[in-house]
Amino acid sequence: MKKLIRIISGLLTAIMLVGGLSGLSVIEVSATSTSTSTTNKTPEELLGEYLTTTYSTPEEKLATMQLFLEKDGYQLWVDELSGEVATVDLASGQILFTNPYDIPTSKGSTSTKEQIMSQLMVKYVDNDQD
Repeated sequence: MKKLIRIISGLLTAIMLVGGLSGLSVIEVSATSTSTSTTNKTPEELLGEYLTTTYSTPEEKLATMQLFLEKDGYQLWVDELSGEVATVDLASGQILFTNPYDIPTSKGSTSTKEQIMSQLMVKYVDNDQD
C-alpha cells in the first residue's frame, strides 16, 4: 500500500511540475515602443491626449491599439504607450479592456481620471504619512 501511495505521489508531483512549466514562455513582452508618431511628444502632452480623446464605441478605441496575439478564438490587443490591454472574443464579439475606453466622458476630476487610466497604483505609509 505504501508503495502505491509513493507511486501516485510521484506521478502527481510530475504532473504538477509539467503543468507549471508549460506556461513559462508563452508570451514575450517588450518595454520598448516601436511607435514613431509619439516620439516627439512630452509625457504631459500624451497624458493630455489620453484624457481628452473621446471614443464613442469600444471598436474605435480598439482601432488605436495593436493586435498582439490571436489564439483559440481570442485576440489580445495592446497600447504600448499606456499599457492598456484589450481582449476580443471572436465568437461573441465581446471586447474587454483593462481601462475604460471612455475616460474623457466620465464625471471625475483630472486626478481621478489619471488614476482610472493607471495600470498600477502604489500607495505606501512612512511614519503614519501616505
